[in-house]
Amino acid sequence: MINQVVIFAGGKGTRLGIDNAKCLVEVAGEPIINYIIREYLNQNVNKFHFCLGFYADEVIKHLKSLGISFTYSLDPEPCCGTWKALIHALPVLDDEFFVTYGDSVAFCDLELMYWQYVESSQTCMMSVSNYNSPQSNVEIALSINPKIAFDNYILGTKRPNFVEHGVSIFSKKATEKVQLKTPFNFSDYFLTCYFKKVHYANANYYQINTPEDLQQVDKIFTKFKTQSVYNFLDRDGTINKWDRDIYNHMIFKPVEELISLLDDSDCVIVTNQPDKAKMLSSLERINRLTWEARQHLIDSGKNVIFSMSCIHRDCKKQNDGFDDLRFACNCRKPEIGMLEKASKKINISEKSTFYGDLDCDEECAKSFGLNFIKMYN
Repeated sequence: MINQVVIFAGGKGTRLGIDNAKCLVEVAGEPIINYIIREYLNQNVNKFHFCLGFYADEVIKHLKSLGISFTYSLDPEPCCGTWKALIHALPVLDDEFFVTYGDSVAFCDLELMYWQYVESSQTCMMSVSNYNSPQSNVEIALSINPKIAFDNYILGTKRPNFVEHGVSIFSKKATEKVQLKTPFNFSDYFLTCYFKKVHYANANYYQINTPEDLQQVDKIFTKFKTQSVYNFLDRDGTINKWDRDIYNHMIFKPVEELISLLDDSDCVIVTNQPDKAKMLSSLERINRLTWEARQHLIDSGKNVIFSMSCIHRDCKKQNDGFDDLRFACNCRKPEIGMLEKASKKINISEKSTFYGDLDCDEECAKSFGLNFIKMYN
């Protein structure tokens, strides 16, 4: 697992009407950078590198107050762009690292994304969100035609259907393969990589570009900090009909009665997906089916704030590069590890409900103190 994240934190809050670093703008009572740092710490990424520019001294002072381990680099020139800032930082970076932005909180299942990146044999990977996601940086068009071997190719920006989600995996090798022209911003790099596969983030992200954005994000994160009711949803047998061959034909068939059972509470998908460890499917297909499940909920008017997948299974080692997934974990339902991790993002009320079709779902819900509704299909 990658242990380092690079955070672009050199911008200033001019458009927000704030005379300070943008990453220090307060959201629900604390700087937005705090949420970003916690998101990575909670997923066992604990090495931070900050690319700094405007108000660097103020940012460094704040980071030191947090007691985290970090390094930083200063932009080589004002308004140099995030690509040049990254290249300038390369000497102190690991061979592989996550990349994100200091003005946005992008929920993402980092472990799943990392192993999908390994599976792809690429030198980088972009996460993407649905096209109607707010405050997007880069608009892209992806092929999602199942007939094309279930792959996802960046085709360019004509008729875009997805946007950059705000979390990427990058390597030093990737910097040796810049195509067409030198990028100005980091995300521009991916627009030249038409052959690259991507990771569906299957989660929301929250960026502050305008005062209106800030007001909305502040309201959302205030809710996250306040004890609130959520709907936790198993995937197979709950959102989509259980099908032993689903990863062969990749046809999503919804459980129609679910939508009528759900209230207006925000949703979280919590699913066991061991088929990569069991050598029965690819992580790419697992990730794609979760996108189908989440999209079905969104199309039905539900807000799915993030998704969590346990991709582990205690089974025989295969010496295929994925043996780190083959162990007895504490997140595979009925264990409550995924719910515990979710509780580090959101304050979960005991009045929340877990929807599932298996005994392991019910045991997980009851162990965590949630209501449970059994699904039959």
